[in-house]
Amino acid sequence: QQQQQQQQQQQQREPWTQLGGSAFTLAAAAEEAEALRHFCAEALEALAEASAEVLTVFAAFTTSFEKEITSRCTALAEAHFATDHHDALRAVRCGRADNSALQKVVAAATSFIDMHFR
Repeated sequence: QQQQQQQQQQQQREPWTQLGGSAFTLAAAAEEAEALRHFCAEALEALAEASAEVLTVFAAFTTSFEKEITSRCTALAEAHFATDHHDALRAVRCGRADNSALQKVVAAATSFIDMHFR
């Protein structure tokens, strides 16, 4: 019950956590959005001579997918990484961590990224 209460409080403070999903689901959604953003950006370059309307559409899609990537990655970092490494991150934020603690957080972040995006 206490964990459920903490999750509700977190969702109120951090609305992007309402995107929900497992870490792997969020990472997959971010990767898919990146593939679509990349396609739209390449199409925008390839269609440089196209009408203004076509260019506007591809530019809008590119921007939209960039925003989607940002929201999914933010949700992934805040709802999953930050939750799993809360104490270490708090120590770094409050200036109580030494170099070894900071190195552990960096190593954990690198491992988290490798696990979800590579």
